[in-house]
Amino acid sequence: MRLAHTGIEVHTALRYGHPVRTLLYESANARMLVLGARGRHGLAGLALGSVAATVSQHAHCPVAVIRGNAEPDPSWPVVVGVDGSPISEDAVAVAFDQASSRHTALIAVHAWSEIPEHGQFAIVDRPAELRRIEAAERQLLAEQLASWREKYPDIPVEQVVVSQPPTAALLERAAGAQLLVVGSHGRGGFTGMLIGSTSRHLLHHAPCPLLVVRPTQH
Repeated sequence: MRLAHTGIEVHTALRYGHPVRTLLYESANARMLVLGARGRHGLAGLALGSVAATVSQHAHCPVAVIRGNAEPDPSWPVVVGVDGSPISEDAVAVAFDQASSRHTALIAVHAWSEIPEHGQFAIVDRPAELRRIEAAERQLLAEQLASWREKYPDIPVEQVVVSQPPTAALLERAAGAQLLVVGSHGRGGFTGMLIGSTSRHLLHHAPCPLLVVRPTQH
């Protein structure tokens, strides 16, 4: 691997201690922490290793979990989930940075639904009301991307607004992405929640490398 990337300075370290505690300590001074979805003790049917799952919830920096195709086509885009929350702003910042460093396009996905992924549902069946909601959601996405599009004018950006559950929308676009970026929890999260249901689901099922961003990490 070093021979293929001779321009990168590499330092190695051997640490004695529990893997989770060691990695969390190192994450305090890291720009990014990269983990495999399963370690050497993983079982064939285990979707996500315990170390990767725990570190993704507590790390001090963004955590990349390598899943699916670890070497996707470099022409594929970076996909980011956007929901208007403060942590979503951090995820957008990281996604633009990743798209810029990879010289590729960015797809920003904002999903809204009158049918929540869990619990009771309420359907808005008035076409005019649905159009009003969709217009508001499109405006929300445009506003959250505006300053970053100015900062990265050379990055092609596709704005996707869909009426479907967030996990389904992101998994669909991630199938043709080289990286999926999400916040650790969205606007539906609660104070103190370490990782939201959407991010947790993607940790187990994303078809490409997943980058989980926690607050104030960009």
